[in-house]
Amino acid sequence: NHALTFALRTSTAACHTGGFNTTRFWEDSLRRGCAARRIAEALGDPDPDEAFAVGICQDLGTLLLAIRSPHLGDRLDELRRRPGEARRQAERVLFGRDHCEELADSALTAMLPTEMRLAITTHHAPGRGDSRASRLSRIAWAADRLADVAQAFPKSVVLDRATQAFASLGLEERLQEIYSGLRRDTAEDAAELAIPIAEQPSLAAIQQQARDAMVALSKEHDQWNQRLQQQLRAAASHAD
Repeated sequence: NHALTFALRTSTAACHTGGFNTTRFWEDSLRRGCAARRIAEALGDPDPDEAFAVGICQDLGTLLLAIRSPHLGDRLDELRRRPGEARRQAERVLFGRDHCEELADSALTAMLPTEMRLAITTHHAPGRGDSRASRLSRIAWAADRLADVAQAFPKSVVLDRATQAFASLGLEERLQEIYSGLRRDTAEDAAELAIPIAEQPSLAAIQQQARDAMVALSKEHDQWNQRLQQQLRAAASHAD
């Protein structure tokens, strides 16, 4: 896995990506790899390291989009803070295709085993079967949602998405535990791979962010409603 990660980074290091931040991209990809490995272990998967490899590779299409259209790199970089499906929709607007479609048509996937290739290119819409590809795809799907907890906004939305994903896998009681393990793994693997990363936020801090955002939204709604009532009263008084 380390050799694969190193090879992918070095093979794309000289590519021009415009305003797309490749350092943050590899941090996000490492987070997905570590999340996939943790989820696979929790599910009793026979090869968690294979799940890690899928997680590392599953968003490579995003980097390929930046390489293909560096003039859109800065706009693509901004999308990393959107939840998964919102990212894909915005990519289709910008490029006419999303990162899964871009990766599926690239030569990179040809180097991977069939099961990994299918899991990577379908991880936003995993199958329900019992094939190895389907199981890996479901793990990658859940890993994407768990990684978004640290990466994307609004926090209330990404927390709900991760909770739903874990519930579908029968892991609803282990979200806190697996996320804590993800934080440790990301820091350790980043040190070994010399990938510069920011400090990964705790789940408690993210949950507080979500609560604070909801309070702020509620206050804004109350203020808007008060202004509307004042305008209605003023209009009624003027009509009298």
